[in-house]
Amino acid sequence: RADADGIVQEKINITAFKNLLVAGPNVLAIHGLNTTAGDNDFLLQSELVAADNATVNAANLTAGAQLYTGPITLNNPATVQTRVLLNGVWSALTSAFFSVATEAASASNLVISEIHYHPENPTSPAEIAVHPDKDEYEFIEVQNISPTASVDLTGIRFTAGITTNALGNQVLQPGERAVFIKNQAAFNVRYGTSARVLGLYTGSLNNQGEQLILNGNGGTVIRDFTYDDNAPWPDAPDGAGMSLTLINPSSNPNHALPTSWRGSTSIGGSPGTSSFAAWKAANGITANTEDGDHDGLDAIVEYQLGTNPAVSDSNLPLAGTDGGFLTFTLTYRDTDDTVLSPQVSTELTAWSSAGVTLESATPNPDGTITAIWKAPASMAAGQRLYFRGLVQVQ
Repeated sequence: RADADGIVQEKINITAFKNLLVAGPNVLAIHGLNTTAGDNDFLLQSELVAADNATVNAANLTAGAQLYTGPITLNNPATVQTRVLLNGVWSALTSAFFSVATEAASASNLVISEIHYHPENPTSPAEIAVHPDKDEYEFIEVQNISPTASVDLTGIRFTAGITTNALGNQVLQPGERAVFIKNQAAFNVRYGTSARVLGLYTGSLNNQGEQLILNGNGGTVIRDFTYDDNAPWPDAPDGAGMSLTLINPSSNPNHALPTSWRGSTSIGGSPGTSSFAAWKAANGITANTEDGDHDGLDAIVEYQLGTNPAVSDSNLPLAGTDGGFLTFTLTYRDTDDTVLSPQVSTELTAWSSAGVTLESATPNPDGTITAIWKAPASMAAGQRLYFRGLVQVQ
């Protein structure tokens, strides 16, 4: 080699042979040759440089930190945090959020799914110790109703009724629910810590009803409506411990209509989860088909009908006739996460909803609905026709 090359480092990548390293001392052997036996120039200085996950962890980085040597592909929204190692010294942490494969929050994909504006008074010693004011136990829930797209919540905020700061980089997965709350400690002691909390709000939800405005990034209006505590709005949320719950949120109902809302199925509502999931947890039910009271009604049916899963009772349909047509009357809850489908059959094997018409649906003070359906065809003499209500998770 030329004399000038004596001060130029030559890097040789031996990563392919790192499996030959062993725990404890290792020997690095180098074979050097002079040009001739009489040459008086010879310079050799070696250094072995290594960096792997063990080195990263030893440098007090996150345990899951990984080395990267090229571009990183993200298939989902993520916050990426990076450091650079140069001459044995780590740089400061750099963080960036990448909104990948998301939709901006809008009126088409984000609903206000639950409003707990008039909670029960705190009664347990734990609650009283945290805060004696029932207003501290309020919450308001939002839900991504898109079946496939994640929703980017960056910049959304409440500007009327309650006030929140604009959200930072947060994403709701398809169908996911999350809450804004008044008081973190109060929320945790009453509802637990499983619900996802997006942020805190200032002000309180008015027990007599008020206008709520939820703005998107840049100030666009996502929701602007006024709820109330007087009929025809449900009255159970006004001091009876229930929350105001949006019916069938995936259908994106008009928030301003009282018929779009009902009282929650459980005291305290269901922050961060569906009503059915909360109802099952409150009643110690693990399977939709459980029948703990042995009254012939599965748990999912008891939930839909509003009956007690621990008491052998029933809210069975009533059959009738209207001008030669068979009618079917049933009182049930119009829930946000299950659906009741009236069906008919002539032989109890093949069932269909084709031609079944809803004649009337009367809201009841307890939040249930009494509905009357009519069969699709008039009955001939001696003919039998059967009705049933099929309950399914939606």
